[in-house]
Amino acid sequence: MDLGLLTTIVAAAALHQIWPAAMPSGPSASLLFFVLSGWAVQIPFRAELSSAPANPYPSSRSNLHSRDAIPFSNLYDVDYVANILVDGQSFEVQLDTGSSDLWIDTTDVTFSSETTDTHFTAGIRYLDGTVATGDILLSSVSLGQYMVHNQSFISAPGSNATFLSDKGILGIGPPSLSVLFNNLDGSPYDGTPFMNNVFQTYQNESSFYTFLLSRSEVGITDGGIFTIGELGSHNESISQAPKLSLLVDKIWMIAVDGAIINGQSITGNGIPPKLQSVIPPSGKLTAVFDTGTGAALAPPYYVDAMYKDIPGAQYSPDDQFYYVPCDSKVNVSVVVGTNEYPVHPIDTTVFYNFDDDGLPVCIGAWRYSTDSGQDFLLGDSFLRNVYSVFNFGSLARAEDGAPYLQILSVTNADQAWAEYDSLNAERIASARSSGASTPRVGALLLPTVMALFCTVTLLVT
Repeated sequence: MDLGLLTTIVAAAALHQIWPAAMPSGPSASLLFFVLSGWAVQIPFRAELSSAPANPYPSSRSNLHSRDAIPFSNLYDVDYVANILVDGQSFEVQLDTGSSDLWIDTTDVTFSSETTDTHFTAGIRYLDGTVATGDILLSSVSLGQYMVHNQSFISAPGSNATFLSDKGILGIGPPSLSVLFNNLDGSPYDGTPFMNNVFQTYQNESSFYTFLLSRSEVGITDGGIFTIGELGSHNESISQAPKLSLLVDKIWMIAVDGAIINGQSITGNGIPPKLQSVIPPSGKLTAVFDTGTGAALAPPYYVDAMYKDIPGAQYSPDDQFYYVPCDSKVNVSVVVGTNEYPVHPIDTTVFYNFDDDGLPVCIGAWRYSTDSGQDFLLGDSFLRNVYSVFNFGSLARAEDGAPYLQILSVTNADQAWAEYDSLNAERIASARSSGASTPRVGALLLPTVMALFCTVTLLVT
């Protein structure tokens, strides 16, 4: 058959990781933006706001378990992964709210006759040169207790776009982000994303999922809480949290009001409108929620307010982050409406390395968002501090209402400030015990996330 080549320009945040010299590189998960280029629209602000309930959750969060939660793991606070079954075979994949397709590295994998080859091929090429490309197959896919038959995915043997121990990415974002859905449109095959298929298959389940990400930079631990269609145990208060309308239905993007940084209330000062993928409502800023990004992005004015005045802080234009002493404490809260969402100070810095004198050096976990297409990209550095609900609404079932986000603060600012020193000492001790001569995983895992234009190449047979 003849091959037709379709090239789509995608404005993508968190598409790749830029590492300092001598560090390994690889892509991060998210295809955060749209199968559109140079698109900007003015969105009227809509949000259902109510008073936020009192925060009942201490920052240490001793019990993160729910009887109905889907098991998943936290890899050094940067990669949250779950095991899925594809045609009965297990694969560890990153859970990514910033994309909507499933692809897996199928090196040395043989599928049964129950798996169908569509004879379509798709590939995603990242700007750092890594690629996930291969045949589009259909097979049974299971996540926890949820199974979908004839689920589309990219079989990408030998992909260099895997990260740590994961073997691919399970995108659970809005369906409009799906490359496979668009590619298979008009064919005999169904490219509906996995999460939408779950909501269609399990009609008794409400069309939302929730996350409460665990915190542990020193190893591989339980991931926290991930539920589909129901709220986690002891988190019913989230149902009273404000319903935050999406600015567009293609991505988990809402409007925020600014931040409080070291006691200073900051509003405005976003990235220039010409760099925005979506023009925010007047007086607001855009924010995207993305579990596929270990870091966070903010406008330069905000990042400078966080780190610039720290004694010994140095900004590196080449590496595009701040170097800071590891005993640096930063007090940050993101403001949405009248509600403040504190960020644990341990989530504002990441251990980097030891200097020639054996002293620990850290880097700022929040980076400039200048070229990202949005003001804030709230990745895991922020999401560990909230219990979040991603409600698909009409994106999953036409009869449901508009999609929205809900977030409930789980970080007690005073307690977090008090426990920072002990948590920081723990991560430095772990780094020291692992040996400074070997690049320590915990020091390498925070990507410099930049929203860039990438080329997604679809090979269609």
